[in-house]
Amino acid sequence: MASGLLGCLPDVPTWVVGDRGFASDAFRERIWAMGARPAIPPRRTDAEVACPDWIYANHRLVENLWTRLKEWRAIAIHYEKTASMDASSPSWSGSASTTLWHLDAAEQGASTPSGERALKLVGRSMHMAN
Repeated sequence: MASGLLGCLPDVPTWVVGDRGFASDAFRERIWAMGARPAIPPRRTDAEVACPDWIYANHRLVENLWTRLKEWRAIAIHYEKTASMDASSPSWSGSASTTLWHLDAAEQGASTPSGERALKLVGRSMHMAN
């Protein structure tokens, strides 16, 4: 699969960085054949290959960026906009208001909040849900 993805690149990259899972002689040869340089560390049982530390050391930064973008993609695209997810938002806001009430009551040392205070907490949790 990774070899097929290399063929879909618009330009030849200078480096192809990968984890040890991509460490195979055939894959490295494919990278060399297309004109790029592989930066893939060998598996523990394989012989040493040239893998520059300076380029491989920063590959986690790129992976972490993609992970964050994928996490926020669901929020930006509103994947939750289905009937079942939309119906669950009132229950979420109710649980949030209950949680906020318990936290606020514990801070105040009271067992029940006053009516006005409870309305403020529910309003705050409804604002969080929207």
